[in-house]
Amino acid sequence: MRASYAAFDELMIEVMTGQGGIVESGELMIAEEGGGRTLNTSLYTRWRPLTKQEETE
Repeated sequence: MRASYAAFDELMIEVMTGQGGIVESGELMIAEEGGGRTLNTSLYTRWRPLTKQEETE
């Protein structure tokens, strides 16, 4: 699949606008042991409700 977490992030923001929560997106990666390389394993996007503290900020 040719997509980025940013594409999913924008779609989720469009769909969930007005629901009173936060959209979080990113990539899950595995780091090479003893090295600096990483391997992208998956993308994620989630919506979560605001916490009480976030609601008052």
